[in-house]
Amino acid sequence: MQFDWKRIKLVMAPMEGITDVRFRLLCRHYGADLVYSERINSYAIVRGNKSAMKTMEMSEGERPIAMQIFGGKTDIMVKAAKMLEDKADIIDINMGCPAKNSIKIGACAALLRKPAKIKEMVEAIVSAVSKPVTVKIRADNALRNALIIQDAGASAIALHARYTKDVYSGKADWDLIKEVRKELKIPLIGNGDIKKAQDAVEMLKITDCAMIGRAAAKDPRIFYEAKELMRKEGIA
Repeated sequence: MQFDWKRIKLVMAPMEGITDVRFRLLCRHYGADLVYSERINSYAIVRGNKSAMKTMEMSEGERPIAMQIFGGKTDIMVKAAKMLEDKADIIDINMGCPAKNSIKIGACAALLRKPAKIKEMVEAIVSAVSKPVTVKIRADNALRNALIIQDAGASAIALHARYTKDVYSGKADWDLIKEVRKELKIPLIGNGDIKKAQDAVEMLKITDCAMIGRAAAKDPRIFYEAKELMRKEGIA
């Protein structure tokens, strides 16, 4: 299914324990063009875990919304994607979270070391659902992985330009975002070190969309401020 990426510039990042329905609606109110659910445990929702099922809740006012799933088993990820298909405008695969408990089960950032598994999982989910499939990755093997994901049929990629070992410390490598952007035919969402509205505008000068995380958690008005700067600088 096609998705109009041209109208998507400012994206609210998925953040565990933060990006629930109320917060997503707040970000949309202030100007976020696309919001993400917090990451949803594929194993847990397939089993019908009540707490996990709560992370699937959404409201029509949030659209467009990307529902993000994680897990290390392709068949379970496919089942989870199908469960979310009617709710989501986009199914997103988390291949970037550096949490040790996720890596231990072969999920999230653990997948960045497994190109064959990346290909298998993305292809399987793309084939299983009618909604666009996107993938969020980190700097580890970024160009190689991005090209694999693109060839597997993903509609867009979000790149958090830090390595897994960095977690959330150090400086995000925006030069890497530029490098990956040059080689892709699908949209690239840049993520990392957008601390103020001007940073979002600068990110949009090097890639297709700017994904804002921790700065939005502190003050979601950053989306409004960024939109105002975008208008002044003539960025559509």
